[in-house]
Amino acid sequence: KSYNSAGFPGGKLSTATPGPLLTSLTSEFPEVEAAAQITKASILVHSGKFRAFEDGIYATPQIFEVFSFEVLSGNPQRALVDPGSIVLTQSMAERLYGDKKALGQTLTVTQAGDHYDGNMPMTVSAVIADPPPTSHIHFDYMISPESSPDLRHYRDRWDSNNYLTYVALRPESDATVFEAGLQALTDRYLADTESYRRNPGRDDLFQTQALTDIHLYSRVNHEFGPNGNILYVYLFSAIAVLILMVACINYINLATARSVTRAREVGVRKALGGQRLNLALQFICEGIVYSFLATLLAACAVQILQPGFNNLTGAAINFEIFSASPIPILLLFSSFIVGILASCYPAFYISGFQPVSVLKGVFRHKGNKVQLRNLLVIVQFTATTALLIGTLVIQQQLHYIQNTDTGVDREHIISIAVKDTAVYHKYAALKETLERHPQIDLVTLSRSDPTGVNSATPFRNWKGATEGQQLLVNRSSIHDDFVDLFGLEIVAGRDLSTEFSSDRTSGILINETFQRELGWETAVGEQFDFFGKTFTIVGVVKDFNFHSLHRAVGPLALFVGDGWWSFNRMLVKVEFSNVDQTISYLRQVMQDFSPNYPLDYYFLDDAFDQMYKTEMQLGQLFSYFTIISLFIAALGLLGLSAFIVQQRTKEIGIRKVLGATLTDILMLLSKDFTRLVFIAFLIGMPLAYYFMDHWLQEFAFRISIGPATFLAAGVGILLVTWLTVSIQSLRVAVANPVDALQDE
Repeated sequence: KSYNSAGFPGGKLSTATPGPLLTSLTSEFPEVEAAAQITKASILVHSGKFRAFEDGIYATPQIFEVFSFEVLSGNPQRALVDPGSIVLTQSMAERLYGDKKALGQTLTVTQAGDHYDGNMPMTVSAVIADPPPTSHIHFDYMISPESSPDLRHYRDRWDSNNYLTYVALRPESDATVFEAGLQALTDRYLADTESYRRNPGRDDLFQTQALTDIHLYSRVNHEFGPNGNILYVYLFSAIAVLILMVACINYINLATARSVTRAREVGVRKALGGQRLNLALQFICEGIVYSFLATLLAACAVQILQPGFNNLTGAAINFEIFSASPIPILLLFSSFIVGILASCYPAFYISGFQPVSVLKGVFRHKGNKVQLRNLLVIVQFTATTALLIGTLVIQQQLHYIQNTDTGVDREHIISIAVKDTAVYHKYAALKETLERHPQIDLVTLSRSDPTGVNSATPFRNWKGATEGQQLLVNRSSIHDDFVDLFGLEIVAGRDLSTEFSSDRTSGILINETFQRELGWETAVGEQFDFFGKTFTIVGVVKDFNFHSLHRAVGPLALFVGDGWWSFNRMLVKVEFSNVDQTISYLRQVMQDFSPNYPLDYYFLDDAFDQMYKTEMQLGQLFSYFTIISLFIAALGLLGLSAFIVQQRTKEIGIRKVLGATLTDILMLLSKDFTRLVFIAFLIGMPLAYYFMDHWLQEFAFRISIGPATFLAAGVGILLVTWLTVSIQSLRVAVANPVDALQDE
């Protein structure tokens, strides 16, 4: 489904630029090697029996000079010069024509806009390879902006921002100097525009951003698509290092703890003239071999699990064990380093045994060695504790997001794309027909979904404003029943209604935040100039979240649209029962009223969940990482406890002979590990709080990290510890003490 995305994370920067900027860049800046502009297109494509909305781009002909698309057929220099030309990706060409040659074929596109609404024939002028999954932009086709009457209408206007502009600078040029030169364009071309006159003195209207920074670092409004977050890259990298560290600590602990099994080997070899360095190198080489084998197994596991991981994260990672990329070499190098780090201390520790002592059977762990092993256990469980607390916090925040009252009733609401002028012109009859169905409660129109208002306008010069004061006001046009359909609450005045002729032309609803920002105790009845018109406030609506919970509620203005172009969505509230039957009815009715357009819809609660897709993926990944870390730590604890139980077998036998109970034995063997895990918990708790509190700051609406979270994590860690240690302890605790003491 194509969900309506707000594309408006806040701030003042936007990717949108005016059309004439392209000509200025190529003619006035010698450091510019090539420049191109694109903007999104979602039009109806039909060819033969094929009829569907497809996502593409309007692109200027220079697009092939800026980006290195692989052209499979056609001439890229001429592909987008003619208005009636269309460039298809390989996958779309196959959908349309199968095995037939696509070049030169004719298809029809249906466009709707302020200045054109109808069908237009297009000739396939080129076929290109699909943009790779890692590309910044994704599309199914390219069309020249000259093919759009709307874009042609605004082509030469500096005050109309419709395009994303991409610039390829010459290798010897300086991007900083180029950006400084852009500021001169403001006074030269924008000084006479209304927007500039309202905010004189601005000299930063045009700024640059490196293409390689967009995906992970950009938070600019109206990006081409959703971006990643460099913080999550750092976070997952840190978790990977933590898990690797936990595994290395396991190796060190178990190697040193069970060193007694190789003590005689070391003693014999030293007695025969073996050197400590040679013995140490042998043990290090063994560790490196183990690391190489583990890396090979891990690479095979990644290969097998890769499709599931990509499906979980939405990524397109293509990991090949044997490939020309540097990844296999990096893996081999990493496994070599890890093998050395994990085996270096055990190697020199074991190789340091004195042959006379070990051959006599005198072997004891020195106190400092035991303390080091305990320290490593603490470090290991500190990392695991921090991961467990992080998982609990993320899950609580996700639960809060999914269950908090946003002020909008979004349940069982279908959002339908409006791309046909007939829907608006026949809207009264369409609304009446739909609402006759027993499973349909209400129907309305709006510019945006109430969970994704994607337009905003600077607002100045209101009564009481100081000089230069400005508000960025979110706005959306609405129709009758919008407030009722979403269960919004009017706290002052009344709702908008087309039954009032004044509401059609000048009525406006504002939210509580807008009223507070204006500084007015009473807003109803007040007038102000906004969005090029004079409005009268007829009501104040209670604040509701019209963006994600990452952002605080901002000023919002709702008004009646003055034409079909004011409405992008038709919203239908349905009953929960027989949803499939209701969808079939919707499809049939829309086919009757808009026969040339297929039904394009989604459920609003699905769109709401989509806004938090990244957080949901983060929660799942954190859970998996925590389970892996806990499993590795428990595995090491199991081996360590088995060794300690073996060392204390005779002691336990004596204690049982002297009357110790099963509980006494279990407490004896568990208390040392419990103490270490408790210390790890005390260290991991503030660390987890610091990082998770920092993560929560990204949400304007968030939970508080309470004691219950830490208590649950602590109890969970202790239970795992006791269970792991008890597995080994019970075996010795229930054994006959005679067996342990018979050789004394």
